[in-house]
Amino acid sequence: RRDIDEKTEQLRSISSLAALVAGFDVVVLIELDIPNGTPEVLLAFLGLTSALTVVLMSLSFVLCTLMLVGILKAFDINSSRRQTFRDFWILRCENDWRKAFGYFTAGVPFFMVNLVFASWQ
Repeated sequence: RRDIDEKTEQLRSISSLAALVAGFDVVVLIELDIPNGTPEVLLAFLGLTSALTVVLMSLSFVLCTLMLVGILKAFDINSSRRQTFRDFWILRCENDWRKAFGYFTAGVPFFMVNLVFASWQ
């Protein structure tokens, strides 16, 4: 049961952080007061980094949430599964976890670059 609690907490944490970063990035893009005369290249990079951040964080959020639902459904209290959680994780979740965490870690630098572009104003 400890393994299940540990993995579900990891999934919840990454999912929450990804949703928070994506939401903050959208708010920054909406609320940013871009002055006239801002170079078009800067605007293009700002839009690109914002879009990449939101897409990568959304992918991470969705993957983590779907894995969490699958784990909680497969290993609820009334479950009489013969498969151990470790086997379940390796067979069904490990690759998706690596993808989700990869999306998250790829999105963080884009978010930081986006903040640099936003502060350049």
